[in-house]
Amino acid sequence: MKNNNLEFRLQTVLTVREYQEKQLQSELFQINKAIEQESQVLSELNDEIESAIFEESTIVKARAEELQVSKAFIDILATKKDDHEHKIVDFEVKEKEKRDELVVKRQSKHMLQTLKNTHIEKVRKENDAKLQKVIDDFANRERRKIGE
Repeated sequence: MKNNNLEFRLQTVLTVREYQEKQLQSELFQINKAIEQESQVLSELNDEIESAIFEESTIVKARAEELQVSKAFIDILATKKDDHEHKIVDFEVKEKEKRDELVVKRQSKHMLQTLKNTHIEKVRKENDAKLQKVIDDFANRERRKIGE
């Protein structure tokens, strides 16, 4: 009974660890997806900035007001670009933290699985030894009966 209780507790802990690992994998997937989205936006902003700079350079006889608007637009795009670069860095930091956490959870789960398997093997050996003792006792009794 005591052996089964320990095995049950180990299995419960293993089940929890597996659930936690799946949660971390899901969070890591979401972070990777966010990084991809932010990178795409960043790429689009870079293209838009290059286009705006090119258009500004092609204006030969631009009025001062048009140049100020163009400069302000480029500044806004540059600010958005910086914001998205910071978001990507933040997501990459979160990704590293989640990866590290996932490694720890996997190691913990593996350790518990090994402990559970060791316990099961120990219980099996104890049961085999008990069964062998019963068989040996029975065989000895039978030999004594035959010898008498």
